[in-house]
Amino acid sequence: MKRLENELIEIYKDVFCFVNSKISDREYARDITQSVMETAIDKYNSLRNKESLKAWIMQIASNKIKIYYNDLRKINSTFTYQEDSAEEYLGIDNNRIKNIEGDLLNLLISKENKINLINALNRLDKKYSEVIKLNYICGYNFIEISKILNVNVNTVRTWAARGLAKLRVEYLKIDSEGSDENVE
Repeated sequence: MKRLENELIEIYKDVFCFVNSKISDREYARDITQSVMETAIDKYNSLRNKESLKAWIMQIASNKIKIYYNDLRKINSTFTYQEDSAEEYLGIDNNRIKNIEGDLLNLLISKENKINLINALNRLDKKYSEVIKLNYICGYNFIEISKILNVNVNTVRTWAARGLAKLRVEYLKIDSEGSDENVE
């Protein structure tokens, strides 16, 4: 059991980075990673080939991410908005409502920028997006990324530079597409 604990400790960071890169929410990523580790410990005896532990755990993580998105979709589909007056419901005056609306608008713009960035990242070739996610989201340096991807460190640097340039272009495309829709 001590051997398993040591292996899980080594694998934990990789699982967390993988989960975090897929859902982009650190708190949920921690929760899902913890759940993955609990499942791995509970089901370890059912693993036939102990040498494929990391691949098995990453598959568990992938399944947990799918469950997360399915649950999120169910929650979003059941959410309904009641069109009651905000003044009536909250008991506050119009000036305070306008301040809240302004804060909410700023929050939505910030969230839209993040969504646009994620969409732009998803449009990139896999090699570029993986390097960017591993470097900027997971915090790996280029040497660590080269070991993870099993490629030369200079290749990783090149992919990062090209990926960032392509990411900028894709982000600007998405941003301009969104502003075109708002004009009409």
